[in-house]
Amino acid sequence: MEECILLVGEDGREHMGEGLRKAGYDVIHLHSAQEAADRVENLEFGLLLLDAELPSVEADRLLLGIHGEKRRIPVVMITDSEDADKMVECFDRGAHDVVAAEVPEKVLLARIKNLLLIFRGAVQMNSRIKVADLTIDREVRIVQREEEQIGLTAKEFDLLWYLALHVNQACSRQQILKHVWRHEFIADTNVVDVYIRHLRLKIDYGQKYKLIRTVRGVGYQLQEPRMDASGQAT
Repeated sequence: MEECILLVGEDGREHMGEGLRKAGYDVIHLHSAQEAADRVENLEFGLLLLDAELPSVEADRLLLGIHGEKRRIPVVMITDSEDADKMVECFDRGAHDVVAAEVPEKVLLARIKNLLLIFRGAVQMNSRIKVADLTIDREVRIVQREEEQIGLTAKEFDLLWYLALHVNQACSRQQILKHVWRHEFIADTNVVDVYIRHLRLKIDYGQKYKLIRTVRGVGYQLQEPRMDASGQAT
């Protein structure tokens, strides 16, 4: 078993890490959500096991970084309380599963194994997106339009992939910064507009139908063609 699990919790959660190691998982144990949030971009792991009792501000910053990753990573939160409202709160914060601190080891292992299988399958099914005549393959990071391969930089690819995940939806500049550049609020930067121009030159230049559209007052979207009465794309 090659999966690595990031365990973020104080020493009282170490017994969970020990059980995971015995089951064959690699475990990275960090005691601070703030440290984990600072390091998350440089860590390779397949699942986050997060102590829900850690300070919420730091933990939520870590969760924001996790959900903004181009990797899809399952999150399991550990709580000392079995109160229903507390568990619902964990789900609202971004958990995919919630377990009590005293959960039997074999139950924890089964739930982690199940989540990893579900997410691995979802990633495999969602590694290729087609919008009109544009194909984006995340596994090999190849983009084609009308069978012609288009060379993109890493950040151009990430931006296009984000737009494709939200096809036909208006994406604000702040949303794009948050999920592609991982900055929530940068009011005085035009980096999104610059990269959109780059993408338009590579994706839309010379094409009869323009896929990348400006949504006035909001941001941008990748838009599938709409057909008029004569069958022409508009």
